[in-house]
Amino acid sequence: MRLLIAGYTFHCWELLGMWSWTPAFFAAVIAISGSNFGETVHFGAYLVASMHLVGALASVTMGRLADLLGRRVVLAQVAAIGDSPVLSTALTEMVEPGHLGSILAVRSLLGFGAGGIAPLVFGAILDLTNPPNTAPETWGWAFTILGLGGLCATLSAILYKEPGIPS
Repeated sequence: MRLLIAGYTFHCWELLGMWSWTPAFFAAVIAISGSNFGETVHFGAYLVASMHLVGALASVTMGRLADLLGRRVVLAQVAAIGDSPVLSTALTEMVEPGHLGSILAVRSLLGFGAGGIAPLVFGAILDLTNPPNTAPETWGWAFTILGLGGLCATLSAILYKEPGIPS
């Protein structure tokens, strides 16, 4: 149960941090390249919208795939945008019905708490890794911090022992 909650927390860290900063990153890249700012705003909006559509599609496809292959296999393979429904389902299957509300509340508190902090940490790292009073040009370290969430989600999935399935 702890690994599922940890996986969800790391998932939210990466996902919500990416949703927050990806449009700004692409806007900066396009602006630096000299393109029209109006095009930049539209591109960023379309990018984030497509990320949400992929997430909705993942809810259906990854859930079904996890039913066929096992939760652990799918979690380890897609520990990013497609793992949320699998993590939630695995958790509901593991918890006694009388404790389900409390456990899902803890999962949400930790996950969305991490997701709320991730953009702040990203911004702080962006500021620390770029010269003061200039537009950011070094973004890699900040994105690396978000990527560590994906790595930790993957490790949580690998360590997870799915009930009834040999490791």
